[in-house]
Amino acid sequence: MARRWKIAAWMVAWLGAALTAQAQTPPPPLPVGPSGGGFPIAQPRPVGPMGPMGPMAPMGPMGPMGPWKGPPPGGQRPPMPPLPPGAQLPHGAEGESLDLDAKTVSHNAFNEHDGGDYIPIAHEFRLEYLILWFKGHRHPTLVTSGNSLDPIPGALDQPGTVVLHGERSGAGASSALRVTYTYWLVDPEIVSLDASFMIMEQRRVLFTAASDSAGNPVLTRPFFNPTASAEDADPRALPFVMRGSVEDSFLTRMMGAEANFKYNVSGRPCSQGPSFTIFTGPRWIKLDETYANNDFSQDIPSGTGETRRFMDNVTCYNEFIGAQVGGSFRCRWDRLTFDLTSKIAVGQNFQTLKASGRTVIANDAFGDRIAFNEGLYVQSTNSGVDRFEHVSVVPEVDVTVGIALTDSCKFTFGYGIFFMNNVIRPGALLDRRIEIQPAGIPTTFPLRTFNTTDFWAQWVSFGLEFSY
Repeated sequence: MARRWKIAAWMVAWLGAALTAQAQTPPPPLPVGPSGGGFPIAQPRPVGPMGPMGPMAPMGPMGPMGPWKGPPPGGQRPPMPPLPPGAQLPHGAEGESLDLDAKTVSHNAFNEHDGGDYIPIAHEFRLEYLILWFKGHRHPTLVTSGNSLDPIPGALDQPGTVVLHGERSGAGASSALRVTYTYWLVDPEIVSLDASFMIMEQRRVLFTAASDSAGNPVLTRPFFNPTASAEDADPRALPFVMRGSVEDSFLTRMMGAEANFKYNVSGRPCSQGPSFTIFTGPRWIKLDETYANNDFSQDIPSGTGETRRFMDNVTCYNEFIGAQVGGSFRCRWDRLTFDLTSKIAVGQNFQTLKASGRTVIANDAFGDRIAFNEGLYVQSTNSGVDRFEHVSVVPEVDVTVGIALTDSCKFTFGYGIFFMNNVIRPGALLDRRIEIQPAGIPTTFPLRTFNTTDFWAQWVSFGLEFSY
């Protein structure tokens, strides 16, 4: 009995293997034409235009379920027959689109239509040109002119003194470039990561003045003399005594970067109504500014006295590193979008102050030359390098309007402003109290000061935004 069962099992296994092999065997190839192109040879039809049942009607295009029939003459398809009791319509019936993929039916915030198929947006790239204005430099009165008959020509308390370079120096409009990249983690416009970088052109404010060969007009550097407790002035040009020139330069460099994690708390793109997004991330700002002067003075007539050069350099470095939080509100009307963004950053401002001076005196008659590591505003009492830190707060507001040129390209323009406190700027660190003493006697002034001030910048932006 066991032997019979084994024989039956072997027969069933052999039969199953044979059927499997037959099922996997490919069908024989179709006959090919004389050219070997792989097309089947046309076979003559057994009947002509008249079929066995009469004239054959032309067949329409074939669909997946057989011949396709167009809509009836009225353009309306007949209503569906009533469903049996308890039956339900499948999703997609009666004109509903099948929800096979959420991205095929969602609205695209960057499409020109509110409805339609959603084109997945994963990347945004915005390039902007900024016309930027920043807070000018505030400093002591740097250059004056006056009457050579005054007791101290050019001193601020003299009746004939005229201020040539006063207490403010503004740079006017500057150019800047900002680049922003956004990567959408959840479509559409729900969760994203973005990074932005801005750089401003190196901006210089220059003031120069020079006398003629006879020393006209009077040119002086005014200061307060603590030894005499009175206003004083250091001459660069006096009629028939010395000729000379003065030069002041303020240099500003600024750049910044940030990265944010954004979440759309409204849960919908702006194409379906106003949306509000919150974000947080790190922020970095670098502000470097320098004040430098370069003065020249020579006794008249040339070659009979001395030639003097005076130079001061005060450089301030501000590097802000902090964290920021903010929110963004967005609305859309057809092809027009409106964005209002507000944010505030708090962090540490790492500051470095470098001050140096130089005086070179040459004897034109004998060729002797001596040099000192002191100028006028920077002397041994306040030269050197100092580092310190302050906590700074940086609020910012930005308004942007966008016009969709195509589904993937948008033109933007806007206005923005930001403010930062506790910064060091060179003009605020110049101490106009300068002590004049004979060589070898130590002085106390000018003092090394650490006055902090604030800085702001505002801009008008024009840009192009690409999304794909």
